[in-house]
Amino acid sequence: YSGLELISRAKKLNPKLHIIIISGYAHFEYARQAIQYGVNEYLLKPIKKTALTDALEKIKIEIQDDYRAGMDLKGIEKDHKKDVTKLRGVFIQDLLNRPNMICSGKTLREQYHFMVQPGQFQAFCMKIDYKNGRPNPEAVSVITNKFIDTVVNRLKKYCYDYVIKNNNYMVYGIMNYAPKESENIRKILRDSLNQMDVQKGFMIGTAEISMGLGIAVHSSEEISKSF
Repeated sequence: YSGLELISRAKKLNPKLHIIIISGYAHFEYARQAIQYGVNEYLLKPIKKTALTDALEKIKIEIQDDYRAGMDLKGIEKDHKKDVTKLRGVFIQDLLNRPNMICSGKTLREQYHFMVQPGQFQAFCMKIDYKNGRPNPEAVSVITNKFIDTVVNRLKKYCYDYVIKNNNYMVYGIMNYAPKESENIRKILRDSLNQMDVQKGFMIGTAEISMGLGIAVHSSEEISKSF
């Protein structure tokens, strides 16, 4: 490849690439094409140290500005993700506070960021019960978070969307999935519960872990019936 062809291909692979050409070729058309390809600086030989230093300093500033802009964007995206997670959790809390609440698909998407699709909706609840002794909040937190991680990693494959909320000694969840996945969903919840039951002896002693599964409904407006 010629130098310009190489630059063109490199820019296609990485548009943010910064390039300085150092050349003894002073033809205007060549320099014009180089600028069109996104070259930052075109320096003619013999070059002066100050010219090269200035060009490098300019690129350094551009890279730093790009980095700061990227970090700001990541911060905004991170904050947005936190806000969305909170709003999704609010949906479950609202159902707990208003058992007969009715929500359209539009409300679920716009207000709670629950991306519903036609199919089935079903709620579940995992509960930790202490019959004797005092509960260890830290151990309970470990168990409930472990349960959530396990369920989430498995539900991703079979659900259109799902919302899960940790509420002290209980974990609530609402799932939206295709009817054909019903058995897979049940198996995921059953296996996750069994896994937690095996581990509980090491973490929470004599506590009992149980799970309830609501009825499957076919409309987002009927979710409260499953809950």
